[in-house]
Amino acid sequence: RAAEAVERQLASLQAATPGALDVPEDRAELLRRSLETCSGDSSGSIIRTLSFRGLHCGSSELRPQVWRLLLGCLPAARPSEWGALQGEMRTMYVKYKAEVLAVHPDLRLEVRVESPRRMEAMHVLQQIQKDVDRTQQEEEHFRRPATRTALASLLFVYAQMNPDTQYIQGMNEVAAVALHVMSVDPEFEEADAFWCFSYLMCEIKGGFLSAAAPADADKADAAAPAGAAEGVAAVDRLLQRYDPELARHLQACDCPTSVFVFCWRTMLFAQDVPLADVVCLWDSFLADPRRFEAISHACLAVLQVGREELLRTEEQGALAALLRRLPRVACADVDGLLRRLWAVCALERRAQ
Repeated sequence: RAAEAVERQLASLQAATPGALDVPEDRAELLRRSLETCSGDSSGSIIRTLSFRGLHCGSSELRPQVWRLLLGCLPAARPSEWGALQGEMRTMYVKYKAEVLAVHPDLRLEVRVESPRRMEAMHVLQQIQKDVDRTQQEEEHFRRPATRTALASLLFVYAQMNPDTQYIQGMNEVAAVALHVMSVDPEFEEADAFWCFSYLMCEIKGGFLSAAAPADADKADAAAPAGAAEGVAAVDRLLQRYDPELARHLQACDCPTSVFVFCWRTMLFAQDVPLADVVCLWDSFLADPRRFEAISHACLAVLQVGREELLRTEEQGALAALLRRLPRVACADVDGLLRRLWAVCALERRAQ
């Protein structure tokens, strides 16, 4: 019934906006109309369906609200509450931040955490600032001191509000994507990015915990929503199914993909491809109704793009270097990579 309701609503939207779902501009217009007319339990499914195939490149104003809905920051079925909830969340962030951090006029950050946790908090802030200073430095926006301060601040607030997770290296890359998308509203970009990052981390923190505590893998995997190790194993199974020749080659060369796939999955490719391409990939990842299963499909798509060069390479070090740069190579044609992702996804779900 839910699927039928989605189809009926999509048909209604298309009748008001003639066009095809596979045309990005038309899909963006359908998404705008869907946001304007959101109501009922099917609203979230409609937004996911339209967003999974990617937002139009000119949708930077639309994307922040779509991501908030996809992540569950706002209830898709109750649009009348969006404004009030968003205002409340922004106020809460300002309050949380004031309790643990002071930002001086020169953008210097000062820890406000009291003893006995003060020294630990200062160490966390130093690590965050060190990582932030080398985050997305090819992007002009992230070379600005104010942007770096905002990114460091939201990461520090998150660490203090989530003592079970705190801060783990690599979170800076993930938070930077959220901050970039939310920067369309400079007044609230930090607060909005904090909440998007926080909701996202609820679902992907298991990979970070696994990376931070490899000796306690069972405990780390238990913390992961789908299991960090299972996610890597899923990509291995996909590769064996769709490209057994490449799977055998990598195994024969003693070059498993697990280390690279684990990083790609944990940070949702945030560290491995240009920022604009990460945003396009995340449209599909966040909209995936099976919550990030599409990341495994993206990993397979990346490997398929580089299969010929991988098959020609036999030396272990050369293979590792190729795998390390392969996501960036694949994103030279990000539209083609997305089409591969969607094709694998369709085949897998049809088979299920």
